[in-house]
Amino acid sequence: MHPMQPGPEKQEGDGRSPAGVFALGIAFGYAESANARLSYVPMSASDWCIDVVDSPLYNQIVDARDVGLDAVAGSTEPMRRDVHVDGDQRYKLGFVIEHNPANKPGAGSCIFAHLWSAADSPTAGCTAMAEPHMRETLAWLELDANPVFILLPQQEYDRLRSAWHLPDLSK
Repeated sequence: MHPMQPGPEKQEGDGRSPAGVFALGIAFGYAESANARLSYVPMSASDWCIDVVDSPLYNQIVDARDVGLDAVAGSTEPMRRDVHVDGDQRYKLGFVIEHNPANKPGAGSCIFAHLWSAADSPTAGCTAMAEPHMRETLAWLELDANPVFILLPQQEYDRLRSAWHLPDLSK
């Protein structure tokens, strides 16, 4: 949502979270519905987020029943991790962080806020939290208010706060 800044750029597979201020996409999860003010989409076993750099569907959540199994081949991001990854509950509830809305190949894909497996367990570039915090966040966010996700190192936040009209966190 702001001009590129000096420093490393997010790249597919680098294991880093993108830095910046980002719009929010859909909320998603395993249940048919959720107490979410963002648009909520229930995920099925055939839903995938495509992390294959040369795919025309890169950085998009797609249903293999619509696009075909060949279109999701090679992707490592099943949206029903409980079905495909030994009962994993991390995507039971979450939302999309729109860090690469143009789906630029190689610029990073499938960045979400989702549930953590443990407080000290890293992600591959996403933001994770405990389920009660996610439920509270999804009930609080208002789509009509155009919420954003701010993810910056403290030094960069302080440097950009005034120019980007970011909230003063010292209060």
